Amino acid sequence: LLRWDKVLKVVSRGSKIVVDNTMDKDDEDWMRVDGERIVHEERLATLDDFPSLMTRSDDEEVEELLWEEEEVLHVEKAYWPREMNSMDFRGAGGSMCVGKAYTICDTVPLAKKEGYENNVLERHEGPFSEMRSELGLQSDSMRFRVKLDYALLDEDEESAVATSPPPLHLRTLTICRETLDGYWPNP
Repeated sequence: LLRWDKVLKVVSRGSKIVVDNTMDKDDEDWMRVDGERIVHEERLATLDDFPSLMTRSDDEEVEELLWEEEEVLHVEKAYWPREMNSMDFRGAGGSMCVGKAYTICDTVPLAKKEGYENNVLERHEGPFSEMRSELGLQSDSMRFRVKLDYALLDEDEESAVATSPPPLHLRTLTICRETLDGYWPNP
């Protein structure tokens, strides 16, 4: 692993959307959360997000934030399903929330079946070519997250078969410190 010296300023937001609020009277197991999804967005900050905090080390204001393509691609890599549903928190999905801590996980199957993104059980059924997992802990107005990105090595990907998959290797480890009150955390 190589250390990245640049600190990225990222804005992270989550919301709940309702996709189905009708209960089937014949389905005893249907719960309100089955008709809801959690949607998470993460993007690089702009000057509009926190203009007073966007200064260079010499205290001169920055007119525009310019992010390199590598930084944009790093932040765009999702560590969660596009829409998390209640099934993502049951069983093999790797997502869990207990108190002020959580884990989330998203995977890419080695052999992609059509429509796997929409089928929770198939999405979490291995073997995988990629796996991204995040652990988050919250205390007061601070949140600490660790993101782990695993993938096949390039040379393994071409020869990989589902019957004897090669191991995944840690590609990146990202550590995030966040405040929940709208201010950047102090270094």
